[in-house]
Amino acid sequence: MLPHLNSTHTDFEETYNASMMSNTPLSNFRFVSETAQHRYEWLHWIVERNRPVSEVDNPLTRCISRLKTVSSKTLKADMQKVARNVGVLIEKEMGNFLGVMCDGWSHSSVHHVAIYGVFIVKGNGSQRQLQYQSENRYYPGATVGRLR
Repeated sequence: MLPHLNSTHTDFEETYNASMMSNTPLSNFRFVSETAQHRYEWLHWIVERNRPVSEVDNPLTRCISRLKTVSSKTLKADMQKVARNVGVLIEKEMGNFLGVMCDGWSHSSVHHVAIYGVFIVKGNGSQRQLQYQSENRYYPGATVGRLR
């Protein structure tokens, strides 16, 4: 990423520092294309609100959104790419030594279970959530990949 920033956005450090001083979001500086930004916002909206991916095909949703339209098929493909890419990053970060930790809890009579990978990064303990399940519902948005 740094080679790209150095070749394409030579003033990125000054821009970043100015952004941090003024609390201006980095998205205002157009470091990413408008299409990529809109795809990210669709993904963010669907995942954070726990909506079905088909919501992006809904005419009412499209009508009230300022985002460029995207099909549910394209959004699903993007979600799979993100999960794959994040999985690769976590795999590299974890290295060869890995522990597994399970955590279970309940809230308002709803039971939850999560599985974490535990590992060392630069001498410090670290953990990443690998899977989450609640009351017989599997949340693929909350997982990097199924454990084998």
